[in-house]
Amino acid sequence: MWNQAVVEKLVWWIASKSDHLWVKWVKKIYIKGRDWLYYHPTNNSSWAWRKVCQTKETFLTFYQQHTWTPEKEYTIARGYDMIRHRGDTFNWPFLVWNKLTVPKHGFLAWIYHHNSLNTKEKLHKLGITEDDTCCICGIETESTQHLFFECSYSRLVLQHIEKMLGTRVPHNDTINWRLSLTGSDLWKNVINAFYNASIHHIWRQQNQSKICTWLIAYSLNRLDLEIEGE
Repeated sequence: MWNQAVVEKLVWWIASKSDHLWVKWVKKIYIKGRDWLYYHPTNNSSWAWRKVCQTKETFLTFYQQHTWTPEKEYTIARGYDMIRHRGDTFNWPFLVWNKLTVPKHGFLAWIYHHNSLNTKEKLHKLGITEDDTCCICGIETESTQHLFFECSYSRLVLQHIEKMLGTRVPHNDTINWRLSLTGSDLWKNVINAFYNASIHHIWRQQNQSKICTWLIAYSLNRLDLEIEGE
């Protein structure tokens, strides 16, 4: 976002700093008398120049909504501050980052909540794995929902957690469930720590099962080669 704010300053320069040496060069080499507002780069333009032009479209759309004009002074800090408000905001980071959650558990939970874990379903779609079957149960497709809530192993883990905490863990919309919890901050952090730990250990079990599957396949392959060699 900071880099984008810097490039946006170049866009502002072209719109307002006609006496700037770099702007004069750009207008002579690329723009050539055309209106900068409606200018589009050619296909043989440099990558850097196309990036500036791409940023211009975002810049103009956003700043028109904020009554921006080329005459207004642009600062990188101000641009960066405005860019930050464009993205999604999250009201749940404290569910992951709290005093009772082990850092490595929190890190994996953060990736999980962003749906960025490389499950076999994702890897299979990318052509990295030959199948998308869950490594733990060996039956269903290994999606995020299956791995952490529907697999026989994860269901067992969740049952133990529910028994210890005396509360039911829903299998969907867990963020809103945890946000709606009542009680002391300590109690909420305990539940969040348990939940984040379960994500870590289920994922760890998945990776260990994946390694075992690979070792078995490798051993069988070696055995076939030895039999053929005999």
